Amino acid sequence: MLSPVVTHREMTEAFGDEGLILLDVMQARAKGLSDTDARILSEVGLPVRADEAFTADIVDELQVGSLVVCETGHGDVDILILGGVPGGRYFLDLRSGAVGLLSLDEEPQAEQINSSLESFVAFLHGIRLRQAALQAAPGDDALRERTEELSRVLEELDPVAFRDAEAWWSLVMDHLMARDYLAETRAFLEQRRAEAAGTRPGQAAMTGFGDLSSLLDLIDAIDADARDTADTPDAVDAEEHAGADGPGGAEEHHGTEGHHGAG
Repeated sequence: MLSPVVTHREMTEAFGDEGLILLDVMQARAKGLSDTDARILSEVGLPVRADEAFTADIVDELQVGSLVVCETGHGDVDILILGGVPGGRYFLDLRSGAVGLLSLDEEPQAEQINSSLESFVAFLHGIRLRQAALQAAPGDDALRERTEELSRVLEELDPVAFRDAEAWWSLVMDHLMARDYLAETRAFLEQRRAEAAGTRPGQAAMTGFGDLSSLLDLIDAIDADARDTADTPDAVDAEEHAGADGPGGAEEHHGTEGHHGAG
């Protein structure tokens, strides 16, 4: 059951002790965080990874905990980097308390994605619970049902995050819905490897997890074989008979480019 106010215990149960990052409370307050947000980051924590929707494995200057001053049309705004995805960085707006996503394009743009840090953490927690539930009860029907349920619960928790079809979390849910079970298994193994490595800000994920690496290699091989099979004449004929609405017709969204409103 997803809680709107996630505790450290719930985060630990979902991500494990080594799968969480806790910021120093005094440093958090010194950066200008509110008491509520400082408590969340120092006592509840952020995950090192939450499926493909969040990672703390950042090695450039915009690392987790970095304080950045952004120039806007409404004056300078202090933001705290929380983590990222390829091509973007999650941040906490210290003035409003909202969480946004900053694109790393030539002309960076920002989009508000959550009304508060509390709801952002609850979203990451919910994504991990969905992932764990699917491993306990696999199957395409379960995948669809769990994703639809999560989307509904998250929208009730923070309607701002689903204000339209192009909002960030709407796209994340579309991506999760479009994944097949092979992609789901790979994402789960990547999650477990990140949690076992205990990645910290500025520290790349550790290697040497032989069992997980072997499983990931096997999934890559199966995936490659499936693509080769799809290129055969029989497969092409089957696709033509299936039509545009047949299997594989779901659209999958990638990356963040073009989905950020002006900050």
